[in-house]
Amino acid sequence: MEQTVGKAHISTLAASAAVTLPTALYLLTVWALHSRHFKVGIAQQLVLPTAALMVILCTFLGDWAVLAAGVVLALTVATGETLTAQLTARERRANATAPAA
Repeated sequence: MEQTVGKAHISTLAASAAVTLPTALYLLTVWALHSRHFKVGIAQQLVLPTAALMVILCTFLGDWAVLAAGVVLALTVATGETLTAQLTARERRANATAPAA
């Protein structure tokens, strides 16, 4: 915040990195904890690592870095929810057509 209003004595890149790099580390940590038990298929496995890479790349967008990282995170949530909904719908259809034992 202070860098945005000109009060801090750090570069835009340093201020951006102070937000985006911990965010990317958080995404990778969540992925490492959830991937084995909750992610099914390559698409679900790649959502968080891809988002982490995109957030790191946002670091170099200057004054737009934090906003761009927020957009990436919003799209990540939407993508994850969409993939989960598709998997759930596919499982429901499979269970509905399976013969009763």
